[in-house]
Amino acid sequence: MERLHRLWHEDKYEEVEAVARGNLPRADGGTVVALHHGLVCSLNGQGRYHEALTEAPRIAPPRGRIRSGSLGMVTAVALRGLGRRSEAETAAARR
Repeated sequence: MERLHRLWHEDKYEEVEAVARGNLPRADGGTVVALHHGLVCSLNGQGRYHEALTEAPRIAPPRGRIRSGSLGMVTAVALRGLGRRSEAETAAARR
């Protein structure tokens, strides 16, 4: 996961996508959520907003308060990228 974060902060979205997709088939538990979240963020970072919207609902419901808004936020970024601003605001407010 550390590698995924490092690549993300370096704006290497294609590499983030490759790492996430490559590790998802054998991941379990919270790692699945983190990898899937990284995948959706990488798609948003690449401007592939339609794909991000398709993948975002596959993120397992987060547990606890730390990730409570993550699904709403990645969805909001994709919607905003598509120019759907009012829907993005609603998604961002989702908790």
